[in-house]
Amino acid sequence: MTTTTVRYIVDKTDTAIDFYTKHLGFEVKLHPAPGFAALERNGLRLLLNQPGAGGAGQDMPDGQTPTSGGWNRIQISVSDLKSVLADLKEQGIPFRSGIIEGNGGKQVLLEDPSGNPVELFEPGRPVKSARSGGSYKPEGYATVTPYLAIREAEKLVEFLAEIFDAEEHRVMRREDGSFMHGEFRIGDSMVMIGDVQDRYPPFPGMLHVYVSDVDETYRQALEHGATSVEKPSDQDYGERRAAFTDPSGNRWYVAMAGA
Repeated sequence: MTTTTVRYIVDKTDTAIDFYTKHLGFEVKLHPAPGFAALERNGLRLLLNQPGAGGAGQDMPDGQTPTSGGWNRIQISVSDLKSVLADLKEQGIPFRSGIIEGNGGKQVLLEDPSGNPVELFEPGRPVKSARSGGSYKPEGYATVTPYLAIREAEKLVEFLAEIFDAEEHRVMRREDGSFMHGEFRIGDSMVMIGDVQDRYPPFPGMLHVYVSDVDETYRQALEHGATSVEKPSDQDYGERRAAFTDPSGNRWYVAMAGA
């Protein structure tokens, strides 16, 4: 087995040893001095140095002292990221982010006691392409999916959860933990939401949703900050309908058949 070696500068070697062995499954292979230790886990060797200890902990020629922290990190694969995250949070382990989803899988950043980041990664399932006999659509998606590009997208996410019982399917966050892109299920449909930055203008939309109770949905929407566009009323084509604009500027028509 090939061994990959990574070195972290830590504030206290003993504290770091306790963290990595107790929470992340590393084993101590060497601990010859108070300021240095070598740990291993599945072919990964992690060297720990306190500032001033060993060659790696010495001051640089320009006078800079090696310190912990930064963004470069080791990656540890797990099979169930959600349960691992819940277990470590229960033990009081600090995290820099929630679960971030990308094309290759899910990841989350935790911090060791010195502030060094560690990435826990759950690989995604391989997706068969249409060329190889798989579906050209991801499972659970229709052919057409609305996409709402707005600012402060998490406020809209909360609104949709309250009004339409929207369920989170996938969320991607930026390195600082802020919301970037999300996909949410409303009934049997999916809605995508993007949080735009200053260089991109918002692009709200107009959507039509069938609900079981138009009047109650309309009432709840207004209670949660929506603006009325059209009060509930029976239409001559056999539906009851209402309309409102959500706090992010999207217009929603809600309807039910058989009115």
